[in-house]
Amino acid sequence: RQIQPTLLVRNQKTIDYYVTQISYGKNSPYAWNNLSRAYRKAGDCVNAQKAAEKALSIRDYKRARNNLRYAQFCLETKK
Repeated sequence: RQIQPTLLVRNQKTIDYYVTQISYGKNSPYAWNNLSRAYRKAGDCVNAQKAAEKALSIRDYKRARNNLRYAQFCLETKK
């Protein structure tokens, strides 16, 4: 399935937003989890998994665990 160009732009803006928030010290599990979701939607499964793992290392919660599973599934389907 191809990602539409407009979605790629929107996902890149979302990625940039959360990377900026994290770089300013907003090291919240929610920011990392949302970054994971944006990476996954952009098709970057590796960074999606890393961001989800970082979110879980800060706080273990259901949405982050789900995003980690989605990222792992994304990686499996790209093989």
